[in-house]
Amino acid sequence: LYLTINTISAGTISLTSAGLVVSGVGTNYKWLNCDSGYAVIVGAGNIPTYNPTQNGNYACIVYSVDGCIDTTACYNMNSVGVETVAKNMEWNLYPNPATTDITIKISGTNEQGNIKIYSTTGQLVYEQRIGQEQSEVSIDVSNFSAGMYTVMLQSGERVSTKKLIVK
Repeated sequence: LYLTINTISAGTISLTSAGLVVSGVGTNYKWLNCDSGYAVIVGAGNIPTYNPTQNGNYACIVYSVDGCIDTTACYNMNSVGVETVAKNMEWNLYPNPATTDITIKISGTNEQGNIKIYSTTGQLVYEQRIGQEQSEVSIDVSNFSAGMYTVMLQSGERVSTKKLIVK
């Protein structure tokens, strides 16, 4: 008998300028409201970021590709409605809608970071590290299925997302 035990770590939740971000890497994410009996937050999306609309305690379930799940500890969000000043991360994504290639043009940062693209089901379909001096990235999307995707740009503590339509 050979037994393989797969594990996953949901990681932790941290607050960034884009909202709450879970550090665990998975293929799907479900955000929970701990104050409402761990109810799934409808409309939170299946991505590793969530921007709460009210103060409270939030957790995230992280699903791995092999079916394992783990849930983070609850994070106390108490700054909704409090204005914060953060360095802007400005970037453009074009063409949108796209059929073959997209270009991401980054300004306002000279930090290393990541570009991640998620399907509407929360599956990570593309990931690329970006270097400190990289201000423009070209990505081939010709093999993507037609539909809507979420493009996430992460640099330091900052996270920003945009919608992408592939025809």
